[in-house]
Amino acid sequence: MIEALPILGVVEIILLVILCVVGLHIFVVIGILGVVFSILYMGWSTGVHQIGQFTWAYSWHYIMTMVPLFILMGCFVAQSGLGKDAYDGFARWVGKVRGSLAMVSTLSCAAFGAVTGSSAANIVTIGSIGIPEMTRHGYSKALRTGAIASASVLANLIPPSMSCIVYSILTRESIGKLFMAIIIPGVLLTLMYIVTIYVWARLRPGSAPPIDISYSWKEKFKSLRYPIPIMVIFLIMIGGIYEGWFSPTEAGGIGAATVMIVILVMRRMKRRMFVSAMAMALRMTGMIMIIVIGAFLVMYTLTMSRLADVMGDVVVGWGLGPVPIVIFVAILFIIGGFALQSLALVVLFLPLFFPLVIEAGWDPIWFGVYIVVLMEIALVTPPMAGNIYITDLVDPEANIMDIVKGVVPFYVAAVALLALLIAFPALATWLPSTMN
Repeated sequence: MIEALPILGVVEIILLVILCVVGLHIFVVIGILGVVFSILYMGWSTGVHQIGQFTWAYSWHYIMTMVPLFILMGCFVAQSGLGKDAYDGFARWVGKVRGSLAMVSTLSCAAFGAVTGSSAANIVTIGSIGIPEMTRHGYSKALRTGAIASASVLANLIPPSMSCIVYSILTRESIGKLFMAIIIPGVLLTLMYIVTIYVWARLRPGSAPPIDISYSWKEKFKSLRYPIPIMVIFLIMIGGIYEGWFSPTEAGGIGAATVMIVILVMRRMKRRMFVSAMAMALRMTGMIMIIVIGAFLVMYTLTMSRLADVMGDVVVGWGLGPVPIVIFVAILFIIGGFALQSLALVVLFLPLFFPLVIEAGWDPIWFGVYIVVLMEIALVTPPMAGNIYITDLVDPEANIMDIVKGVVPFYVAAVALLALLIAFPALATWLPSTMN
């Protein structure tokens, strides 16, 4: 047993970065570091006991009960083909607008993300539909892959959001308010992405050839039946949370049940689909549970080292105001995104800067939205950009550099959203403030 000193906190952070860079999964890294430093600081007996307490307490945390429910709902949607339905519906409305297929993919990612909360599921589901269509119509590799990789992050900027759930558990902030807070930024970023595609297609017409397909008004209105199931599920969940009719956990149960009913009515509930969705949900739930428990252990050991206090004193000594502090956090996230996954960044920076940011006067709900946006930016920040590598698997004709080039304009749009959040905090705080 050794004394928990700030320098050991620095050592723990360095080890976290090194282990992530060499390719270990984040849940393995934070699990190993949490266990090792707990035992170092508290001894074998007390450390193991503390690890057991954390595992039990946070496995049975009330907020954690919503995780498998929202994941199960998303898996049912992914396996049932509702994502393709949404894509087909949007395609009939966007029509002949230059860049329309990339816009349809963006809207479909937003709609599909509203019932999945997973950017990886977004890429696989919408990308497997949109990329072949855009390829067939002559879209450039950069535009089609950049649009899919970037729009997939909307899954965590429109509730239910796994990133919001992780932030809520780590900071004990209201998950209901966080879900409400990300709606306006999520919708705003969707519109910004669509504008980005429109400008791109205008400046580089060859990247998005016009599509000579038209639909009658009858066909357009008839197509609305495709996105409607997803919209109904989303409105039931979010409306119920907003009005206080049920808690977010209850919303997850209602959402999963509603999806099952919709799939049964549409006669898409096959035995193989049900088993596949359940197996996928179990794997994803287990992974998230391990990450959350490991994150708490790492945050606990970093807190014991008093590194956050030292960092706070250093930053306060710089005399930074509220705005420079959050800009400093954003810069660290963006730089860290070159080497670390988004969840690793949260585990690394949240215990260090959350107290400081709140003390500077920022609303914790606003900071939650800010962190979620930064997490999504990290997902498309090379070279450790998870979304870029998944997109590369979906589009075998494109290479990593094609995707990186395609992501850049959308990356700029996401950074612009951060600037808007800083300039107008009400974008994230107004809707939660109106809740019952």
